[in-house]
Amino acid sequence: MRMKKQVIAAMLAIVVSAATLLGGCASGKSAEAKFPTKPITFIVPYPPGGSSDLTARALEKVAQKYLGHPLVIVNKPGGSTIPGLNEIVESKPDGYTVGTANNGLVQFPVTQELKYNFVTALEPIAQVASAPFVLVVRPDLPWKSIEDFAKYAKEHPGEIKYGTGARGSSTHWELQKLAKDVGTRIEAVPMSGAGEIIPALLGGHIHAAVLAPADCKQHVQAGRLRALGVFSDKRIEYDPVFKDVPTFKEAGYNIVSVVWQGVGAPLGLSQDVKDVLVRAFKDMIIDPSTKEEMSKIGMQIDYLGPDDFKKKWVAEQEEYKRVLEETGILEQLKQEFKSEKK
Repeated sequence: MRMKKQVIAAMLAIVVSAATLLGGCASGKSAEAKFPTKPITFIVPYPPGGSSDLTARALEKVAQKYLGHPLVIVNKPGGSTIPGLNEIVESKPDGYTVGTANNGLVQFPVTQELKYNFVTALEPIAQVASAPFVLVVRPDLPWKSIEDFAKYAKEHPGEIKYGTGARGSSTHWELQKLAKDVGTRIEAVPMSGAGEIIPALLGGHIHAAVLAPADCKQHVQAGRLRALGVFSDKRIEYDPVFKDVPTFKEAGYNIVSVVWQGVGAPLGLSQDVKDVLVRAFKDMIIDPSTKEEMSKIGMQIDYLGPDDFKKKWVAEQEEYKRVLEETGILEQLKQEFKSEKK
């Protein structure tokens, strides 16, 4: 009898354990199934119309299909994107706030003393697309090539003014590197982003700009801007508007710079919520309509999952710091920022 009771007790224990385990799994699945239950805010720390904004809006068009709820794009320009990035970092990690994750989050912590190093303060969700940066000028100016531009810059130190999203950003350091290589000065004019740079360029307030293809494609196509060179190892052969534009390497300058756009979130997401976001954004990115939208603005789908995207952040921050140190640009930028604080 005693043996029978022990067997029954053991069987009951197994049943209870199994029920608990299954209940836990069901609970996890239930939590995952419940997210999201409302729209998700997507913070873009740039004005409307630039490559970051257009990338977010391409995702917005298919979000309902994969999330069951819309993305709500909120533009937070200004402050060299730092306030907008800070807002993403400081948002509640419940999955209902995500935002732009691009080159800026890697670069700004290198050149400035910030509250956060965004490489470690943000959760990568996915890389969406990428494209090389392009040097563009007004067509009424005499420069028809990279060589023309470099020659004029050397002969007229400090005369050429170019718009840049922020000092130390991807739209800033390339021409500072060119100036170092040529032995001259090219004056950077910091602005809030492409939404401000392009009107200034078209209006004759500046002479040139380094822009993502997404920001300048329609103007190059219409003849309002002239593309002089591509900061890449190879030409943008996939886009008929830029396919004949030479690279800086062809002109003898080893300057390579690629814009990439992605999605980041606050640290501390539950695994269930993160899994939903990662899966949904991957589906949004590889959706044929997203590829079509990105192609329209001169960018290629270049998906990376969260692990590979994080590795890219870390590697690019190290490489960016190395390049700026070797060229002397980093020390120059730090001195400029210190002077402004006095």
